[in-house]
Amino acid sequence: VSRTYHFGKSGGASDNWMGKQIENVAVNKKDIKWESEDLSYLEESTFRRNYWEIITAAKVAKDTKNAMNLI
Repeated sequence: VSRTYHFGKSGGASDNWMGKQIENVAVNKKDIKWESEDLSYLEESTFRRNYWEIITAAKVAKDTKNAMNLI
């Protein structure tokens, strides 16, 4: 869940464009056993390597229309 998400229905981000976008975000209600999840991709060296690969492979979009054609 985005750190900008909150549970209120009025005020703050709720009344603007972003509030409308996150209105339908469902909060996970399933219990996750984090101790059995493979979180090795979050180790600093692995994260940095993977992040750098994604960033260097990214294409520059001239505008939003061009961006939509790149995905």
